[in-house]
Amino acid sequence: MLVSMLLVKYYVDKAESYFLGLFTVTMSLTLSLICILLIPLDTYVTSRDAGSGGLLDFEISRETLRSYYIYFYGALMFFAFFLIPFSFFYGEQRAETIDDYETVSKFSQIVSALKHTFLFIMFCAMLLVIGLFFRTGTKQLREKGIELEWVKQIFDVDHFGESAISFCTAIFASVGTLCWVIYGSYGLGSLPFYLLKGSKSLKDTKDELVNDLAKIRGKYRAIQEKYLRSHSKISKADQRSLNNLKKQEKMLNARQEKIGQIEIGSLQKVFKVLEPFRILLGLVCLGFSAIILFSLAMTTVDKFVNSKCGLSCGFIIERPQFLNPTDALLVYSSKIFPLDYIFFALFVFYITIACIYGIVRIGIKILCFTVFEIRKEATTPQALLIMAFIVKLIIFLLSTQVFTLSPQYSTFGSQVYRSNNGEQVHCSLDVIQSEPGACRMTNISIFYNKISVSLPFFSTIFFIANGAYIAFNFLVMIYSLLKKPDSRFDEIEKDEDEGRGLLNEDL
Repeated sequence: MLVSMLLVKYYVDKAESYFLGLFTVTMSLTLSLICILLIPLDTYVTSRDAGSGGLLDFEISRETLRSYYIYFYGALMFFAFFLIPFSFFYGEQRAETIDDYETVSKFSQIVSALKHTFLFIMFCAMLLVIGLFFRTGTKQLREKGIELEWVKQIFDVDHFGESAISFCTAIFASVGTLCWVIYGSYGLGSLPFYLLKGSKSLKDTKDELVNDLAKIRGKYRAIQEKYLRSHSKISKADQRSLNNLKKQEKMLNARQEKIGQIEIGSLQKVFKVLEPFRILLGLVCLGFSAIILFSLAMTTVDKFVNSKCGLSCGFIIERPQFLNPTDALLVYSSKIFPLDYIFFALFVFYITIACIYGIVRIGIKILCFTVFEIRKEATTPQALLIMAFIVKLIIFLLSTQVFTLSPQYSTFGSQVYRSNNGEQVHCSLDVIQSEPGACRMTNISIFYNKISVSLPFFSTIFFIANGAYIAFNFLVMIYSLLKKPDSRFDEIEKDEDEGRGLLNEDL
């Protein structure tokens, strides 16, 4: 919660902030992280009940944990489908009232926001009705017959009531795939290189300005000398060139003067002291991004090559065959709980920060048009609410991506099974098929694997999204590696220009 509060305080425009919006953003981000961090507890409880525990032991049952899932994910749905839309529409009504200098009561603003929220809920309710009466993939499952029988028995996909919940969750996560591919791939690909390269220093920017000024003055003198020697009248084209050169010189002189003022009052010495730590942090982030990319790629290829049922069950595999470093790290560290919880939290926290970084850098867009920009102390609460909603969508999608990032850990944890010849092997779906009761699956894996089997259309979307993420993330890494660092002065100037623009609008 503290990180969420600091994040909101850093970006929000204090002049336009209101309590409901700030509270909703803070609690929404916090709740999203809590929900995803239930997975290591689920793995611990499942492994402990099966005889594979950690160093710590505390009393919590699978039923209690299942209740936690219901409560926290229910609260997540409440924020996503009611509180965030209501806070957004309330903020819009409030902003319109201020801009138009109207005197409108709080009650009228709340009623108007509730009307818009109701329309949003009705749209979502239509999707729920579709989920109740339409089960995508049922025909394909029947046609497969015996080939999918073992999958259906394991996940118990024949309960009609759960299909509606699964359908809505799948839709929510499917929308999250777009945000994950765009903001996640950009954030995880560019953040490490931003830290490693840093922003171009004010000294380098100043040197570039000096060189640019010298070139402009050289061109200006060349045109003047041309007509001084010939004593002819200056042409209109050259006069326009001289005027443009004067404007450019004036602009560059102003920038040079501003850089001098920034250098006098800036923290350049502090930045130099922190430089080694920034590079070290960049290397750590690059390691995280590389491991995540490699793990997703290995499991995606593994599923594509070794899944017996393919698209019809969302590429579920009986046992992972390819090396997955993230999965191996979490499985072995789960034997000394809470070490796996710490590693898992680090991965989730890094992914969340990287996605937020991606949102900040790209902005909130619709069809390539920027709707909101996230800037320091110049962001409206409505923009932060949209950002919180996007993060929530990504967290929902991340709950499904966990089974690609760490399939063994998120499904069975550190559970092992002693085969007939006395050899200990990690639990897998084929063990459950041959020896029911020998291994136990986590609550979250049962739920999401049900979606894969009963709603193969959505599981196909998730699988394609993995491939798209891997491709885009790799391209962003290459681009970020070759790209020149941004200028720190340009970032400062952009914030100041936006502030002046807001003042001009008010005037």
